This record gives sequence, C-alpha cells and structure tokens, in this order.
Amino acid sequence: MTLDEAAKALQRAGVEKPRLQAELLLARAMGVSRVQAVSATPSPDQIESFTNLCHRRVSREPLEYLLGRTDFCGLSLICDRRALIPRPETEDLVELAARRLRTLPCPRVADLGTGTGAIALAMKARIPTATVVATDLSQDALDLAASNAKILGLEVAFRQGKDLEPLGDERFDAILGNPPYVAEGEMPG
Repeated sequence: MTLDEAAKALQRAGVEKPRLQAELLLARAMGVSRVQAVSATPSPDQIESFTNLCHRRVSREPLEYLLGRTDFCGLSLICDRRALIPRPETEDLVELAARRLRTLPCPRVADLGTGTGAIALAMKARIPTATVVATDLSQDALDLAASNAKILGLEVAFRQGKDLEPLGDERFDAILGNPPYVAEGEMPG
C-alpha cells in the first residue's frame, strides 16, 4: 500500500485528516519521524507493517494505540489498550488544579482512575514539590502509568484499588480524576 492509497482508504473510512494519519502510520511502521517517512523508501517489511496499521485504522482502532503514544499537557505518554486514551479536555482540569495548588508549598494530590498516569504525571511535572498518589482498579493500567513515570523521571506513588479506597484516611489538597464516559462496548480490553 502506498501513502496515497492509504490516505484515500482512510478518507473513505471517514477518518479525520487522512493524509496526516497515513503519514504518522508510515512513520510508525518505519521507525522514523514523519518528515523522514514521507521522503524515504520503505522496505517490503515496512510496507507490510504500514498496510497492517492502515487496515487497523480503517477498522477504527484508535490512532494513539496504533502509534503507541499520546501527548498530554506537553508530556509524551505510552498509550495502549491497558488504559483509555487521555482526553484533550482533561488538560483543562490539570491547568485549573495546578493554578490553584501552585500557591501551596507542598500540595498533596490524588488522581483516581489514573489510566496512563496522565493527570498525575502532568500535575507532578507542573508542581515538582507536590506529593502525588495515583490509583486505579487495574494493575495493568498502573503498570502502564508507572512506565510513563519512569520514562519521564517523575516520582508518583501508584496504588491499586477502587475509588477512594487506596487513599485510606490520608488528606489531600486535591483529588482529581476523569472517569470514563464512553459506552461499555468502547472500553479497552
């Protein structure tokens, strides 16, 4: 499959910005930047990988899962089926909370249902003096979030459990979260 063929297939499938997404998928298949991908000649194995990625995107698999990454509040996060993709509007929650907590010398922040760790890691990046605890019911999601924390060099405590349970009777200056608001059939797994 060529880049033009992929863009046309994505367009027919109703994918937004089909040319851009085709270029991103080609870059992923080739293991290079998007700029390098559009000017290089892929190997037969890379073409096969690219074709597979395009078919998966045409089938509406999320681009972030196919790329294995997502951007959130200026952080590049590993993103896969272990957690939902952080929503762009959740960045507003982080900015509002950070503005309010910056005046405290060492704020304590909890992130419920952390998933990729997006909220917890963005808060720690914005307020390095904060103590941040991230919780999730899923150990797989916590493993993903911990990987992101390690890559970013951000210290966050991760705890497994439901809702407020992992926090015990600890006190926090802010308890944040953006629970899933997708249909049951759209949940990863």
